[in-house]
Amino acid sequence: MNKVFNHTRKNINRITLIYLLSLIPLVLYGTYKNGVLLYLNKYVPFYGIFRPILFCIIPFAIYMLYSLIKERKLKLNIDAFYYTAIGIFMPPETSLLKYSVALLVLIPIIDLIPLEFNKGSLIKLILVLALYYIGSYSYWNLQEANHLYDFSFVDLAMGRSIGGMSATSLLCAFITFIILCLSGNYKKSIAIISTSLYSICIFTIYFIEKDSTIFINFAGTIAAFIIFGASFKHSSYTRIGKIFYCIFLVFLAIFLNSIFPYEGAFISILSCSIISRAIDRIFTRKKNKSKIIPKE
Repeated sequence: MNKVFNHTRKNINRITLIYLLSLIPLVLYGTYKNGVLLYLNKYVPFYGIFRPILFCIIPFAIYMLYSLIKERKLKLNIDAFYYTAIGIFMPPETSLLKYSVALLVLIPIIDLIPLEFNKGSLIKLILVLALYYIGSYSYWNLQEANHLYDFSFVDLAMGRSIGGMSATSLLCAFITFIILCLSGNYKKSIAIISTSLYSICIFTIYFIEKDSTIFINFAGTIAAFIIFGASFKHSSYTRIGKIFYCIFLVFLAIFLNSIFPYEGAFISILSCSIISRAIDRIFTRKKNKSKIIPKE
């Protein structure tokens, strides 16, 4: 029994480590865009370069501390990844102190909720809601706030756009996807279906309306689908259920993004994580009924 447990524990540690490593490409680009460039243009002091890294380290450290207090041992698991990933999508000029204090309160409270849903997305939404009410809600970094930009699609794809701390590079998002696929338990089918369907819909809307604003936070939404939308614990697992989950996820995100460009995807992810098990039950029930042989 102990051997089985240890083997499982090692697998969990390995999977979680791969998940955490998958965030490195996004964090590195975020460090360049919202750290190095701001420092070189004299918008932030030298230590400001490391803010994107700290935004991910802080929730990870807080969750590990919470896990140590709760379990009386350090416990690395997939939840550590999702709490760490919150920092990828936070507004660039968020106060580190307020962010840290808020997470110290939110992570233990949200983690103790017995219901199964995407808790990382809920924390992210609570944080930005708090920023909105205190008047600090903005996804512009200091340089973007002081200059007028006209971003092309190439700019948006390469990460030269307004968005979350480390969530603006489409290229880095796909590198993250590739690394996640190496874990062995990542739901890549959900990531592929949702990102493909979302891209097709967005480009179709653009060609019809000729309005480039539809691409606002395009890379951020793709990254959110890849990281949070394809959550192993909180997304559908049946074959047909996954398809309907992705359809709900994408179309709800498109609608909500038209109102909340930077939060629509997370509201959609949270909502779909709540109903994902219901979706699976519906199709499991239908499948079981189809196997029943009627009496003659």
